[in-house]
Amino acid sequence: MDPKSQNTLALHFSTLHHPSQPLILSNIWDPISASTIASLPSTLALATASYAIAAAAGVSDECLTLAQNLNAVRGIAKVAAEHNLPLSVDMQDGYGAQLEEGIRGIIGLGAVGCNIEDFGRELGGGEGGMYSVEEACGRIRRVMSVAKVR
Repeated sequence: MDPKSQNTLALHFSTLHHPSQPLILSNIWDPISASTIASLPSTLALATASYAIAAAAGVSDECLTLAQNLNAVRGIAKVAAEHNLPLSVDMQDGYGAQLEEGIRGIIGLGAVGCNIEDFGRELGGGEGGMYSVEEACGRIRRVMSVAKVR
């Protein structure tokens, strides 16, 4: 996707967020569900759900790999582009040390938004745990520094 048009779509996505009127996003998991939701006149944007993508791939949510997630997003992003709709991607916990790689990957596929969890799978001796406020803010800064380059 052309960075200029992707930035325009990102700015549009930002205008859809209003404190008094939440943006309702139907979670999608593959190109078929994306096409179905995108064709509805009330659809303003598309968003993936890692749980649904994992289920479609035959794995549990916590076992969904970055590669599997990006592979699913690839087809979904094509549908979003065809309908000129913003796409937000559920990036799980950011995939640990692969955070920047994952963000570059979804931006490269055309996504204009994402969410990363505040619960890390790799924290607490493999059991997972909440990120500290400082670490969570640092992760957001890392994401923003990658997105800013575009």
